[in-house]
Amino acid sequence: SGSSGRCSSPPPVSATSSGKAPCSGSTTVYRESKGLPAIEALAAGTPVVLPEHGAFPELVAETGGGLLHRPEDPLHLAERLAELLCGPELATRHGMAGRDAVHTQRTSARMAEQTIALYRRLTAA
Repeated sequence: SGSSGRCSSPPPVSATSSGKAPCSGSTTVYRESKGLPAIEALAAGTPVVLPEHGAFPELVAETGGGLLHRPEDPLHLAERLAELLCGPELATRHGMAGRDAVHTQRTSARMAEQTIALYRRLTAA
């Protein structure tokens, strides 16, 4: 944290020079079990701001791809979005970490390997 939620010259919110959104936020009140839209944003290198419930804390911890906000707290969500919008280095660091993690840890081959390993553990018990 440490950000007051303000910066002297915030970038345009529409898109960066690369044409992609500078960050992605979610305000869902549902405790999502997977968070596919968040995973898709991470895969594209877009840092995320997600509610601290459901699968999101684990997703952010595993990927390093973003920040968490208190659920149902729009002011905290705005503060966290401002951290990324006003801190391009932070946004870039989270975006790159998220992209790299999704492309290495969440591939179909990796999921198949983990599923087979789980089945083997369950049938060996």
